[in-house]
Formats: sequence, C-alpha cells, structure tokens
Amino acid sequence: LMNYPKIDKHIIIAYPGINSSTEVQSNSLAKFNNLKKELELNQDDFLFLFVGNDLIKKGLPAVIKALEILRNGHIHLAIAGNGKENVVNIPAELKNTIHFLGVVDNMIDLYQKADCLIHPTLVDTYGMAVLEAMSAKLPVIVSNKNYCGFAEHLNDEQALILENPKDEIELSKMINLMFTDTSLREKITINGFEKSKSISWENTLEKTLLAYNIVLKLKEYIKLAELDFKSTISQLSKVQTVINNINNTISFETIPLVNDRLRVLFDKMGFKLPTKI
Repeated sequence: LMNYPKIDKHIIIAYPGINSSTEVQSNSLAKFNNLKKELELNQDDFLFLFVGNDLIKKGLPAVIKALEILRNGHIHLAIAGNGKENVVNIPAELKNTIHFLGVVDNMIDLYQKADCLIHPTLVDTYGMAVLEAMSAKLPVIVSNKNYCGFAEHLNDEQALILENPKDEIELSKMINLMFTDTSLREKITINGFEKSKSISWENTLEKTLLAYNIVLKLKEYIKLAELDFKSTISQLSKVQTVINNINNTISFETIPLVNDRLRVLFDKMGFKLPTKI
C-alpha cells in the first residue's frame, strides 16, 4: 500500500483469524506439569516455546545466543517443528536446556504447556503462531511488524516487541524480563488474549463477504453503464441518420426548421444544445 497510496482506500484486508474454541482448557495446568515432567524440568523452571520449521528464518540462532548470554539454568527452550538440530550451533552448556519436540499435532495443547512464546522471526508475512499462542493465554515475545506481519496488530501492552530480532542482547533482555517480571507477564497475557478474541475467523468472513459484495455491486454498475452507453450509441446513430437525410435536402431557407427538429430530438434524449446551431 505504501507503493500505491492512491488505492489504499479501495482495498479491504481480511486477516487470518483464530477459532474461538481455542481457549485454555480447565486441565491445562496438569498438562503443563506433565510436559515439564517429560522434559525433566523442575516446577520452578521457565519454559519458552519456539515454533517453526525453518529454524534460521524464524530466528533460532539469535535465541540461542541470547540464552548463552544469560546462562540461566532455570530458563528452558522447547522447539516445535520439523527443523533439524544440526542446522544450528548449540553450545555445550545449553544442551540440557534446549529441547527439540519435533512435529506436534495439537499445537493449542502445546501452547498451554509453555510459559511464553518466543518468535523473533526474520521473515513472516503474518505469523499465525503468535495469534494462536495469545488465544491460548500465552504471553509472547515477537519481532516488530517489519519482520512479522501480525505485529502490526500489537502494542507494548499486548506483547514484548523486538526492535531488532537479530540483536541477541536485546533478545536476552526481553527473555530475562519475561522470566523475572511476573506482573508484566500477567498483564501481557491478559491483554494479548483479549486482542486475540478480536481477530477471529468470523471477522475474516465478514471482511471477505464485504469485499465480494463491493465487487458484485461494481459489476452491476458497470453493466448498467454499458446498457446506457449502448442505448446512447443507438440513439446517436438515429440522430446521424436524421442529419444525413436533412443534409440531402437542406437549403438556406430550411435551416431554422432543421434547428428546431434537432433541438426536439436532442431534448428527448436528454442532451442540451447551445442556443444556436
């Protein structure tokens, strides 16, 4: 839209949404504890969740460097997706705090088992993982809108937004802030969840139908305009025939008569002639 400023008012954006049924289940705490048990974590350990198949584009190298800066054994990272461990360099001291889960079928269930989603993506036209996590009452750390399209919906009250997702120092500060500041974490969780409720598939459907209705209306107007045009052409053709017939018999004395006949004909068609022809 920045490149086409004159058409921005004529574009309707139907953003992807989330099902309203993705709310936190009542037994999510038990599921959360089970995951920590599976990963052999202590109950006071903090579990960040990273979701993505392309680990490089989603920003995992910066996360690993940030964790290396913090060197906090209570901060763990679970990685969901089909990305391979060997595409990133994991320092020996982080081996016990980084966990590759592989492909997970029930992502909503997984969101409810983590403490925070970390999404420092470098290339994301939208970023459904962020919306899904927020709908599951999970606070998020996310790249700004220049890297993650979904971030254009968010403000600092709804997520921790990274100015530069490649900056491991900034990322380490965000991770530590989320880990240590309980009140901030709770505020972002609540605000993020409320925001997610406004980005539903119902809204997507409404925007899509609005766009289709506008197109259909335009098609109707175009069709009517074409009919009016064809009618006008037909009438002008008749006028030309009349003029041709008149030209064959016109003389200096008959000009006033011709003038009156043309004026009557054009008046019937809705055209206004000048005072004199």
